[in-house]
Amino acid sequence: MISAPVPKKDSASGVLFKTSAGYELPVEHHHRYRMVKGPTYIAELVWLYGLEQQGLLAPDDQAEFHRVVGTRTLAVPFEDACSWSVRLAEKYIAHLVPGSVEAGMPIIAPKDAKLKEQLAIFRNSNGTLLERFSACGGRVLPPGADVLEIGFTSGGHSIFALEGLGFQVSGIDNLYGGIADRAVLHTHLAKRLSSKAQFVFGDVTQQTPFEDASFDMIFSISVLEHVSDLPAAFREMRRLLKPDGFLLHRYNPFFAANGGHSWGELDCPWGHVRVSTADHLRYLEEQRPYEEACARPWVASAMNRSASLAQVQKWLVEAGFRPVLWEEHPEPVEEVCLLDGVAAIQALGQHPFIGLSDLLTREVVFAAVPATISAT
Repeated sequence: MISAPVPKKDSASGVLFKTSAGYELPVEHHHRYRMVKGPTYIAELVWLYGLEQQGLLAPDDQAEFHRVVGTRTLAVPFEDACSWSVRLAEKYIAHLVPGSVEAGMPIIAPKDAKLKEQLAIFRNSNGTLLERFSACGGRVLPPGADVLEIGFTSGGHSIFALEGLGFQVSGIDNLYGGIADRAVLHTHLAKRLSSKAQFVFGDVTQQTPFEDASFDMIFSISVLEHVSDLPAAFREMRRLLKPDGFLLHRYNPFFAANGGHSWGELDCPWGHVRVSTADHLRYLEEQRPYEEACARPWVASAMNRSASLAQVQKWLVEAGFRPVLWEEHPEPVEEVCLLDGVAAIQALGQHPFIGLSDLLTREVVFAAVPATISAT
């Protein structure tokens, strides 16, 4: 018999957060930065982590960077951290995307070898997803097929990878409902790659500028968990698909162990699922005062708290789709071991429409075709 590894217990700070439901959550020292690496969760600071990993950050700048980031939350006001980051960026301007410093969000310009490696990873990953869909009897996309990918603020790597697979690709993004407004990496990479991909800012929960039946495939990675109105989004996708088109999505559910994402992760296992939205916002105010102003809109509007696995399936079918692939990838064993009975009861009590499968699913991959169209 193979025994499960015993998870390493995080050290508690001794601080407890009392919820409006009457129970208390521990504020653990290192849980959040274990789930989301501290130096990477703030877009305005992530370039420093990148330079550090490449050995390009001066020791004194490295020390200050880690002081600013702290051990579980920012140690200085968010505005001060960002202004320091922009001032320091002038020192490393040769390594950064032109125009990103002026936009207030320095971004590392990837070296050719690194960019090639990143695109290869996405090509392999996207190609594997297409192969899995095909193995279920789905359509094989021909060269030149029209593809829409939802989401590109992180740089559009997946879009360029799909283009590299021979497709005509468009991308659409609503900048997390307007919370983000400085997406510049995709334009830099498009120029370097001589890409013909089309990038559009728009909201897929409303009517987009594309014509009816424009696309052979609609695709996304780590996006659906941020879509506030999934029923409307699925209806718009239905409008945009060609009669023999299909959806292919991969997403990280809100109810997963890491589903709080960068700004919304709390300081104990599944903490973001164990509190109400109001308590979540109060937690930011009390426990992360230097991040609260920036994190509040994210927590309030950029995470879909109603999209259980069953609900997503229901919305998908109601929008006129027939699922042909549905895969639930489980949480790693070391995370599952941290879901004790108390945490599970609190999470299920806070969200009575979910089950243990929602808490224990790290990623979902699914494909669907219009309900009136055969998958073959």
